[in-house]
Amino acid sequence: MKEEPVLEVENFSVYFHQSCQVIKAVDDISFQVYPAGVTALVGESGCGKTVTALSVLGLLKAQGVETRGAIRLKGRNLRELTGEELRRLRGKQMAMIFQDPQNALNPVLKVETQVMEAIACHQRISGSGAKEMALRLLSRVGLADPRRVLAKYPFQLSGGMCQRVMIAIAFALSPDLLIADEPTTALDVTVQAQILAELRRLKNELGTGIMLITHDLGVVAEIADLVCVMKEGKIVESGTVFDIFQNPRHSYTKKLLNSVLPV
Repeated sequence: MKEEPVLEVENFSVYFHQSCQVIKAVDDISFQVYPAGVTALVGESGCGKTVTALSVLGLLKAQGVETRGAIRLKGRNLRELTGEELRRLRGKQMAMIFQDPQNALNPVLKVETQVMEAIACHQRISGSGAKEMALRLLSRVGLADPRRVLAKYPFQLSGGMCQRVMIAIAFALSPDLLIADEPTTALDVTVQAQILAELRRLKNELGTGIMLITHDLGVVAEIADLVCVMKEGKIVESGTVFDIFQNPRHSYTKKLLNSVLPV
């Protein structure tokens, strides 16, 4: 029997109502994310990837925004939940790694406070126990001298170190779904490989499904199982990572591949 998806987006659209026009930012898209699997949304900037991610998290509720369709997390339609119910889900069942981890982390709180808050959100554990768990989590994601890292503010860490802190927080939350928005942008090749290895460990050890947002086809080839190619708010092609790379059908997919693959 086929495994049930952890996330199912069905016939979903987003409209931005402006004074003189209506912009269709996301146009009737459907895709799934499976437990311990990675579904990548690929496309150029402005194609609707991040708008889709924010919609899944329930962070796109503002005046002038209209959404249609269904977003289901383990069968539960997120569009029917209250703001408070969504907030609780974001703390326990859904997590996100942002493109700029230094800004995603609270700049006025030390790393220790932020990691321990994530631990407290998911587990009943004493202060000293939470501190020891925080140290183990930072070690787990490859941060040397985790005690020193805990004592730092985000601005005192490199981008790669902040990204590892975000992944450590994701490990602490043990989410059913992790949304990773350009998680390797602006990182050197070595650090990129390390971050992808940690994401792979997260899905394999915890069974977390990952929705990966990226324009980097090298990252997609390295970690994704399923791929959705987006252009102007639409999914123009989807399939397994093998099918997309070896047998692309849509002209836009071919254009993306030709821009990065050697002739």
